[in-house]
Amino acid sequence: LAAVYTVTGGLAAVIYTDTAQTVILVIGCFTLMILAFIEIGGFTSFVNKYMASIPDYTMQNYPNYTCGIPRADSFHLLRDPVNSDFPWPGTVLGMTINSIWYWCAYQVIIQRCLAAKNMCHAKAGAIMCSYMKILPMFLMIFPGMISRALYPNEVACQTPDSCRE
Repeated sequence: LAAVYTVTGGLAAVIYTDTAQTVILVIGCFTLMILAFIEIGGFTSFVNKYMASIPDYTMQNYPNYTCGIPRADSFHLLRDPVNSDFPWPGTVLGMTINSIWYWCAYQVIIQRCLAAKNMCHAKAGAIMCSYMKILPMFLMIFPGMISRALYPNEVACQTPDSCRE
C-alpha cells in the first residue's frame, strides 16, 4: 500500500505524509509533556521528586543498595569523564561523528534537501530539523523521568517479581 501510494503520488505525497505525521506526533508529545509537568508541579518539583524516587521495595529490603537509585548527576548533560556511565568526551566526540554522518550523508536528509524548491528552503528545512532533533529530550525523556518520579513503585522497580506484588 505504501509503495503504491509513493509511486502514484511521487515524492510530494511522501513529503505531505511525513509532514502530517510529524505534526500529529509533535502535538501529541507536547500535550503529554505539558500534562506531565502540570501533574508533577513544575521543573523544580520534578527535579526534587525524581531524585527522591526510590521504590519502597528497595528502601525496605535493601537500605544500602545503590542499583535503581537516581544518580546524583542525572540532570547533568556533560558528566564526569572518568567515573561516569556516559562520559562527556564520548558525548562530544561521539555525537560529532554521528551528527556529521546524519546531516551530511544520510540519504533521507539529502533527498529532502535535493527536493526543496530552492536553496533557502533546503537550508530552512535542515535548520528546522536540527531544532526538532532537540525536542526528544523534552518530549520523550522528561515525561519518562516524570513517570518514575510520580510512580516510583511501578516504574523504578529493579526486580520484576517485586513489581508484580
